Amino acid sequence: RVFKTKSIDNIFEYWITLFHGIVPGNYAFQHIYNHHKDDNSLKDVITVIDFQRDSVLNFIGYVYRWFVYTLNVSTALYFFNEKQYSRCWKTILCSLYYFSFIALVAYVVGPLFCFMYIFYPLLQVNLIIAAVNYTWHAFVQKDDEQNKLINSTTIVNGQYFIMEEEYHSV
Repeated sequence: RVFKTKSIDNIFEYWITLFHGIVPGNYAFQHIYNHHKDDNSLKDVITVIDFQRDSVLNFIGYVYRWFVYTLNVSTALYFFNEKQYSRCWKTILCSLYYFSFIALVAYVVGPLFCFMYIFYPLLQVNLIIAAVNYTWHAFVQKDDEQNKLINSTTIVNGQYFIMEEEYHSV
């Protein structure tokens, strides 16, 4: 939960994120129930563990993985394979809601507006977040994937403290 009340969380997750390049359900479902559960292991749909993290070509490959995730495709498949059918359907419904919103905005306001204010933020924000996740978990090792000391970067006494992500491994 990002905020203290569920209603504000829902406004953030299902309305505000639409204009900031985040597909609804992404944080509420995948980030919490896959990424933090499987903790960048090979079961985590956005793991970097199988990429060589000093390669631009590998980063481009990771960006593809990130976009499959951010559109909730790999997340829905993950929940289906884990027999978490309720979360799978919620993830699919969140994606349908997002794409319906894009279609509605394109129809009502116009395709150029839709591209500039909804689709472009999706591209821009997720390229940045993919780079952040790629570097955040830069030192994780296949043979020691659950080592909390190298699994992710931890920032102590950082200038910004956003959703406690700085304390990733403590």
